[in-house]
Amino acid sequence: MRKGLCLLLALVLLLGAIGWAAAEAEPVDTLPVVSLAKHKNTEWTKSIDTDTYPYYREESLVVYKKGEAILNHDGVKYRVLEKGKTCLLEKDLYASPWDEKPALTLQAGEIRVAGTDGTVHIQAVSDPLGIFEGFSPEDLTLSLHWNQPGKYIAQGPRYYGAAPHFQQGAEWYENAGHRTAEGSIVFYSNCNLQAEADGTVHGTIQAPYGAPKEACTLLWASDAGALVRPDGELIYYGGLLQLDRFDDRDRYAEFAMKASYDPLRLSAGHSLILYKNMYMTEPRNVLGRSQHQIIADYTADGWTYEPLSLPWGEDNDYGERFLKLTRDGQMLLIYLEWDIIGRYGDEEYALAYVLIGADGTLESWGGMQPGDHKLADKYKLSSSFPFADRGLNGLMEDDAVLPLDDGRILVTYWGHEEGGVQDFILLDPR
Repeated sequence: MRKGLCLLLALVLLLGAIGWAAAEAEPVDTLPVVSLAKHKNTEWTKSIDTDTYPYYREESLVVYKKGEAILNHDGVKYRVLEKGKTCLLEKDLYASPWDEKPALTLQAGEIRVAGTDGTVHIQAVSDPLGIFEGFSPEDLTLSLHWNQPGKYIAQGPRYYGAAPHFQQGAEWYENAGHRTAEGSIVFYSNCNLQAEADGTVHGTIQAPYGAPKEACTLLWASDAGALVRPDGELIYYGGLLQLDRFDDRDRYAEFAMKASYDPLRLSAGHSLILYKNMYMTEPRNVLGRSQHQIIADYTADGWTYEPLSLPWGEDNDYGERFLKLTRDGQMLLIYLEWDIIGRYGDEEYALAYVLIGADGTLESWGGMQPGDHKLADKYKLSSSFPFADRGLNGLMEDDAVLPLDDGRILVTYWGHEEGGVQDFILLDPR
């Protein structure tokens, strides 16, 4: 009798488990397909909590007013092209931040968007790059956002940053433990890269350990990176994880890409981390360093620190935004930004620089390509702004500063609602 009750109870539990599993695993295929073309000016979102900085990931599917669609997945924006009952994902990658056309457009996968107006489910139909690995159906269930999306801005490179492409002449190398075919761990650099003056980044990979070195190029987007062979074959792809992490005395910087597609196993763990050695007090290594450490190291190396005062109006002194160092007729002008992520506390760090030679010409730059001083000299308020980017943050909400290739600085005031440049001034720190 007791044995029979136990068997009956086990059967009940089994049937209950089967029923629960069937309800839990209801396939997305049974839900109606959501036509993006019929949902213009709509956004669905999902916030995923994580255990590491930034402590959440924001998934979103946005259909703009004219029908353009973007999937923001795992921190990377993919172009969505509706194709019948499924959608194709594309990602543009550039050889340099100033290229008008991408060097490579990745076919990043195929998805099915199903559900209702209020809730949509993203289902990976094809995932050749592994971008959906580790994401549960719940992670990819998005709810209708209360606000309508803003204006659509076409994907493309931005004009400043801390990626290797913005650090002319800087060398980057991987250095981690990798397992050999015999099972032992060896520490070696399987990827070495250098940024060229034109913003392209080239180098070599070596995988596995002991294999011949191969030439490669680092392609870039503002939120992703890829390594390709000279013939364009994809070697590595992933979203950007870290662009500006430093040690306590700013002796190295990291550029890290998540390992989404990594057939050669270049990554260690779940990312490929490239280091920039900043021991040498060379301008090419200045980006990301704290103001205090720059002054200490460069003055010890023979540079002279010269406090700046660049007033415009009664209350604004743009000398606060820059650090000036001179040596043997050279001028190193460094743009400073507040440390908003708490790396230094009440400190500023280098976001861009220009190195002007003793003859007044540009020797190198980093962080943001400086503007052509000839265009700045010809600029009038009635003219269209002659530069692709307005510049870096100024002292107020609606102004911007743009270092020029002769060492001067163009400061523009854009107005809060008017649009376009309302006023400007050329400041000379030389």
